[in-house]
Amino acid sequence: MSKPNKENWQQKADEELQGESLEDLSWKTLEGITVKPL
Repeated sequence: MSKPNKENWQQKADEELQGESLEDLSWKTLEGITVKPL
């Protein structure tokens, strides 16, 4: 069994999002900093 890495997490997230982009889950703080989901 291999250790999970960012690529594994991103692939699984892409499968679960059913056509939406992982970038769609990004949001901005009040200070304007973009927070990414992974």
